[in-house]
Amino acid sequence: MKRENYSTAEILDGIKNGDNKVLHFIYDEYFKSIFKMVQLKGGSGELAQDIFQEALVLVYKKLRAGELSSIESSFFTYFYSVARITMYYHFQNLPKYILHHSNTILESDAIDNSMWEDKKYVLDGIKEALFHKYLRQLSRNCFNIIKWLLAGVKAKDVMIKLGFASELVVRKKKLECLDELVKLIKKDPNSKHVL
Repeated sequence: MKRENYSTAEILDGIKNGDNKVLHFIYDEYFKSIFKMVQLKGGSGELAQDIFQEALVLVYKKLRAGELSSIESSFFTYFYSVARITMYYHFQNLPKYILHHSNTILESDAIDNSMWEDKKYVLDGIKEALFHKYLRQLSRNCFNIIKWLLAGVKAKDVMIKLGFASELVVRKKKLECLDELVKLIKKDPNSKHVL
């Protein structure tokens, strides 16, 4: 079967709309390069999968938020750069390395400068990564309360699922869980770069 080729605009549109053909194309064409990059830094195949997925999700979120509509470089160059930044975070080098050397990465990879508006993109990525890292360390109830409420589940439904006495208890527990999450994040040495 003949492999389809897509333009950068078609790839961006396919990601934004969840087109399985385009997503499979991206995986087939680009995963090996991301795997090699991660492997050269001593990472595993599993880490390469995680980085690939996280980079794709970051691109998807920028597209859906309207923060990315086109890029001047090839999609591969852009995507590889996003994956590279994601990898640096995983190796705990992102806050110091990427914030001080983001211009070098921009120049060497020739990616669209609009991606780096005041380093907001990188900082948002760090914040989100810290949030998810420490969310997983909360108790099961706290994890579920925050996850469900962020997903739009009503407090009444959370109350029923967890067997709480009232919606007020759910709201109180949510505040306690968020306080615990913030404390965990603030203890992380990487948080001083984004908080």
